[in-house]
Amino acid sequence: MAQVESYDPETHNYFRQNWSAMQDSSGILFFGNSTGLLSFDGEKWHPVKHAPKGSAVLMFAEHQNNIYWGGNGDLGIIKSDSLNQFTPLSHRSRIDSAYQNFSYLWQMIEVDGEIYHRNSNGIYISRGDTIEVLFPEEQFMGIFEFEDQVLVQKENGELYYLEGDHLRPLPDHNFFNDDAIYDVISTQIGHLFFSRKKGIVRFNGEAFEPIETESSEYIIANRVFRAAQINETEIAVTTLDGGVVVINQQGELVQIFREEDGLPTNMVYNVYLDREETLWATSGNGIAKVLVNNPLKVWDESRGLTGIPLFITSFNEQTAFGTTEGLLTFGESGNLIQNESINGRVYDGIILDDTFILTTGSGVYSHTAGEALKLSGSSYRTFITDSWQSDLILGVSERKIDKLNVNNNSISSEPLLEINSEIIHAVKDRQRLWILAADNTVHLFNLDGIQLSSYRVSISEESRLNRIGRIAGKIRMGTDEGLFLYDESSDEFVSDSTFNDPEIQNEEVFRFRQCSENDVWFRNHRKIKRAVRENGNWRTLTNPYRTIARGLDEGVETIFCDDEGSVWFGSSTKLYHLTDPEWSYEYDFNTNITGVLVRNDSLIYGGYGDPSEIKELDFGENELRFTYAAASYIEPEANQYRTRLRGYEDEWSSWSDEPQKDFTFIPEGTYTFEVQGRNVYYKTGSIDSYTFTVLPPWYRTIWAYLAYLCLAGGVVYTGHKIRLNSILKEQRIRDGIARDLHDELSSTLSSISFFANAMDSPKTETQKENRYLSLIKKSSLEAKEKISDIVWVIHTENDDWDNLLMRCKRFASDILDARNIQHSFDIKGLFTGKPSINQKKNIWLIFREILTNIARHAEPNQVDIRFTMEFEKLHIHIEDNGKGFDPENTREDGYGVQNIKERAQQLKAKCTLESMPGEGTRWMIDLPVG
Repeated sequence: MAQVESYDPETHNYFRQNWSAMQDSSGILFFGNSTGLLSFDGEKWHPVKHAPKGSAVLMFAEHQNNIYWGGNGDLGIIKSDSLNQFTPLSHRSRIDSAYQNFSYLWQMIEVDGEIYHRNSNGIYISRGDTIEVLFPEEQFMGIFEFEDQVLVQKENGELYYLEGDHLRPLPDHNFFNDDAIYDVISTQIGHLFFSRKKGIVRFNGEAFEPIETESSEYIIANRVFRAAQINETEIAVTTLDGGVVVINQQGELVQIFREEDGLPTNMVYNVYLDREETLWATSGNGIAKVLVNNPLKVWDESRGLTGIPLFITSFNEQTAFGTTEGLLTFGESGNLIQNESINGRVYDGIILDDTFILTTGSGVYSHTAGEALKLSGSSYRTFITDSWQSDLILGVSERKIDKLNVNNNSISSEPLLEINSEIIHAVKDRQRLWILAADNTVHLFNLDGIQLSSYRVSISEESRLNRIGRIAGKIRMGTDEGLFLYDESSDEFVSDSTFNDPEIQNEEVFRFRQCSENDVWFRNHRKIKRAVRENGNWRTLTNPYRTIARGLDEGVETIFCDDEGSVWFGSSTKLYHLTDPEWSYEYDFNTNITGVLVRNDSLIYGGYGDPSEIKELDFGENELRFTYAAASYIEPEANQYRTRLRGYEDEWSSWSDEPQKDFTFIPEGTYTFEVQGRNVYYKTGSIDSYTFTVLPPWYRTIWAYLAYLCLAGGVVYTGHKIRLNSILKEQRIRDGIARDLHDELSSTLSSISFFANAMDSPKTETQKENRYLSLIKKSSLEAKEKISDIVWVIHTENDDWDNLLMRCKRFASDILDARNIQHSFDIKGLFTGKPSINQKKNIWLIFREILTNIARHAEPNQVDIRFTMEFEKLHIHIEDNGKGFDPENTREDGYGVQNIKERAQQLKAKCTLESMPGEGTRWMIDLPVG
């Protein structure tokens, strides 16, 4: 039975009546509903009430990737709005005003690029930007696409070709008089007409011939409504009372889908085949998805499955299923029915001389002609037999194995062997019997019940042994830690790498079955896998079978290969029938971005159609949510996605089933968001993208940077001016020093020159010459000192406090020690930075002047000197115990006092002089140096 899934009104949150379906170029499905338009993107349903007139959307037609719709008094096309959300746009204004008021449009077809709409009052033809109305006064019952032409049925049942604005009769055109045709399907062997009174009728080009089949009678009795070709040989026909009927080209019944088979109701209006060849049925109570072209058929509790299938076999051209609730076979409807004579758990069954022998929880039964006969009260979990010894039957119970002998209506047993642990599984390999025990031990017996050997498999204590059997001529065992192979050369079980699949080698192998020499099926790591041998090598296939027992809690209890080449799987909840093991998913599908939201509340892109321009977002809008969906509808809940934001994270993310992605605090720049979907078969869809730009914050805009540039220029210019002024100031200081040097040296050198000229005079006496020579020597020493001072001041290597203080200390030591004057020199505080050249010059000259005066005039025996730096102020304290003087009676140039005070004033320093005759002298100078 093809899989059926219904979407009721609670699922799509819209009115229950859905009339038709259509898929657009992006893969999105649209459904005509009695209250408007409904879409499904694979993740969410989106209802839209259309405007301006009426509510119901009844029919669709497609042309050049555009979807046309028609309904209750309106018609138009599906377009995107300003946010790229889909919206039904009305074309009603294109109709002549005299004909704009009309009733329901029940049919739409596309022929040669033109859209034909039909209601009971005429035919509306969409041609470009105009809609022409034909035969507004006539009544029509149907309009159909037929041999690339338009075929119409008048109210009296007669059939005509529409040629321009004329009608030409079809051969045998009055065959359906007083009968209504509801659809026409062209097949490889003729045209099939579906009508209410005659059922299925074949047209050979000249005449009509009714097809008298069960399906024809059925659609007459249940009121045929629409039809659609679903593959090369089959047609789906909807009815208003009997669900969906599947027929072949000969009109013969293939299958019927009714409410009991999963449809939401038996009132089905239309069917539509999407790009994955999935059938969508629109009905009076919701929408149904029918996987009519999928080779996997499924039965569950709704289709008669009771209990968990434990074994499957073929008997008398029937497939029988033993479950935990009884014995099941197929009924006429295609659903499972339970055999009333067999109740309870049915473990296994074998065929012996046209007799079906079953082992159940209550004993062993023979089953012939639908009747069951109890042969024994003993219960076995499984039978063991093989083609090597067809007369040998073994019955396996919990801890022992018996030999069985079936004769007529009785069965006898003979104990063969017994072990101390529960038997998990056992298999006969010619003359040997392999047994898996619950204690993870493998026992090997001969057919006389004698144990030959036992084996421990190298798996953890938490893992289990699951299955043992023969694959490709060798004994293999499935465990929780992979497949193991019995190696006869080493007489042990080793990890099996034959199938070139790491999961089969390392992950749980729960079941396996070899169907042919080159075909093996596995239940491995919660997946169904098929190993196919090609040119001596095994290739493992997984993706085509991912829908079999896909649930995490759904285990596979049995695998059965029938004589027709198909495979059955009994799971803990369902029964699966794979009719074509060679099948694989070969369709293309789209991945669609369905929405872009700012801060998860403001929609900026609705996902329908292409954006007209790149969206620019303010920096405060840099928190985005992207929603997306894959247009693959086989099992949309299994679709997965990977994403990347080019320019931000260029690598693909891991696959996730989350249909949205959030980004926060995206930096300014231009980005492209990309998403790719993967469906249940791991087939990847197309990549969809959305490009956007995040604008920088105002403080990082081009105008801000220009302002920053101007501000920086102003700062640089101001700094330059300050630096220039500082350089000029320093230059002025250095120029002043040069002038001082020039003035002082010029005076001294002039004196030397004068004394030298005087010595050179013949009138100069010897005594005067000696005096002049002494003056020249003295003046030369003074010039040397002045030059040394000036050079030291202007030399940049001396521009720090350490050099200044060291020079002062050295000078004090030289001048005072030469006169045997005791002295102390203390430095306190932290001297950091550098004194300016003006400070350095004047501090030094003040210090030198004071020390020189003390040495020459004060006659002390002790001098105390202290330099203290405190809170960016320099305190100079110089005190002697010499003869002192009265500062009030000192000449302006006496002892250089005035000179010292002037230099202090240049430093903006506070200069204090304390002295009295006979009590020494104290100088205190405080100057700012910050």
